[in-house]
Amino acid sequence: VNTDAFDGAEINDHGSPRFKPDIIAQQKLYASSFATPTVCSAAAMMLERITVDPSLSNAWNSVVMKAILMAGATRFNYKASTEWGEGISQVNLPIFTQGEWIRVSDDQPTSEKYGAGSLNILSSYNILDAGEFNPSATNPVANLGWDYEDAIEENQTNIYTFNITTASMFSAVLNWHRIIDDDLNSYLADYSIKVFDANDTIVATSDNLTSNIELIEVKLGAGNYRMEILAKDNGGAPLLSYGLAWTVKEVVPEPANIQLLNINGIDTLQWNLNGFPTNNYKYRIEISQAEDFSSIEAEIYTDNAYY
Repeated sequence: VNTDAFDGAEINDHGSPRFKPDIIAQQKLYASSFATPTVCSAAAMMLERITVDPSLSNAWNSVVMKAILMAGATRFNYKASTEWGEGISQVNLPIFTQGEWIRVSDDQPTSEKYGAGSLNILSSYNILDAGEFNPSATNPVANLGWDYEDAIEENQTNIYTFNITTASMFSAVLNWHRIIDDDLNSYLADYSIKVFDANDTIVATSDNLTSNIELIEVKLGAGNYRMEILAKDNGGAPLLSYGLAWTVKEVVPEPANIQLLNINGIDTLQWNLNGFPTNNYKYRIEISQAEDFSSIEAEIYTDNAYY
């Protein structure tokens, strides 16, 4: 996406602003005309997956596919470690070129510049492939998955319960359509998401009043949680439905015992990853003489083959 023009659709029939973009895709020309077919192609590939597995058929609904793409998007910044794209090296190109992805607030849950983040087809494919799970207050859903619900009643609450076994980043995206009737009248329902821990304490909320997207991105410790989807107001729409997708990703352990050693006249950086398998993670190490890291002298990006 061209992030020089990220203000998006600020005015609409249901209040301002309507936050855009929804998602971005990496393209060397930085234009939405090139990013759009990339996202569409990712959706098309997943639709092909659905055709061979009837249990995934509800993901044909566009609200579900959009939720899956947005939930699987990458929301952390790193530099690519491979050569890709017509021989063009992107080693020095971070995913987010104009600042980090930031979830603005509970009532503006996406980034003004990057929406839900950068398209990550593998993550979204894994969410799709994990399958559909119905809401249940007693039966936990898997840590990857999605759901399509139609014929929702106003003030109805659907509950999804989770069991997280290790400190993880929990992400969920709820999506629904604005309804336009034959007379071009516009109706926008209003939903909210709340996540509760085992003590009934709210640990995350998304409550956007003017758009049709809710997004949760929160670090959770091991434990049992429930996510409540509330249809707050039908907005005059004759029928309420939504698509929901979520993912739980283990938090990368922090390296310990970092040392700068001088070996044979060469400064060498070494660190200890506490026995965690390094081939599962990427790390970024920043070097600065300023304790607040106000100036960065060097960055080291690690990948599967280098640590």
